[in-house]
Amino acid sequence: MWKKRKIRGLSGFIIVPAAMQLVVCAMGIIVAISDFINYDEIHKKLVAVGAGNYLSKSFILVTFIALVATMISLYMILKRKAMGIYILIAASIVNCLYDIITTGFNISYVESLILPAIIIIFIYRQKEMFGF
Repeated sequence: MWKKRKIRGLSGFIIVPAAMQLVVCAMGIIVAISDFINYDEIHKKLVAVGAGNYLSKSFILVTFIALVATMISLYMILKRKAMGIYILIAASIVNCLYDIITTGFNISYVESLILPAIIIIFIYRQKEMFGF
């Protein structure tokens, strides 16, 4: 009479990259806070080396906001909320584009899109869990 609905959990292919990304984001937030607090000392050292324009307060702020948004989106993805996918895509692309615009192209900026891309690929394989 009543059909039991089989509830499946997230696969390890989503959980493991999400956990790795959460660790990277947590370390990035700690670094961004310390860079913001010690901005004057860091800026003086960068000017002495000749890379004074590399780090600005807006760069630190945008990176911090993108990292917090990424952490929130990963939490939402682990709770199977579809909005987390959109936030992850937006935060990753905005952070990458801002980095490229402010400091020029560097291959490490494209490398920062690898873990979010892996997560999105495996979410697509389990799209019914997220309502797609």
